[in-house]
Amino acid sequence: MSSLADRVERENYLFGESFSVADPYLFMLARGAQELDFPLATCFRDYVGRIETRPSVREAERREGLTEASSLRS
Repeated sequence: MSSLADRVERENYLFGESFSVADPYLFMLARGAQELDFPLATCFRDYVGRIETRPSVREAERREGLTEASSLRS
């Protein structure tokens, strides 16, 4: 997973500075790991926080009654 961590540390999104179709998948995996209290590298916690700032993600979380993962654990 270190190559993923390296990529997420260097870029805002998985494949650079633009949100891509791969980002929602990584977001859900990282968010789920964070919610289940798995050890998660800081870069992935930061990534979840970045994705959660997107208006469409905030709206989807609101509609689903979900709490932002970034507010669950540090």
